[in-house]
Amino acid sequence: MENTVTYQNAPYKVTIKQLWWQKQGLTQTATGYGSKLATKYLVTVPDSPRPYRVYAICWSNVASFYILRKGKRLFLRDWELEDARDSARQSANL
Repeated sequence: MENTVTYQNAPYKVTIKQLWWQKQGLTQTATGYGSKLATKYLVTVPDSPRPYRVYAICWSNVASFYILRKGKRLFLRDWELEDARDSARQSANL
């Protein structure tokens, strides 16, 4: 097991694509806690054409966001994810 945290560096593009159960207002777990909770966000990184689903690890009301690339967790810094999400929303509203 790897004990280091590896980050996916910005810039990346964020799009919103809810899963069917998210559209219904359902949650993935009864408690809302877990180590691989699917979010409504997809991230496209510069060196890969495919989008990656953003997952969350959430325990004790604190969440960390990550994508899975080649079987490895690459964490996303909260403020970079929020900035990318906000600029995607702004360009959609133009």
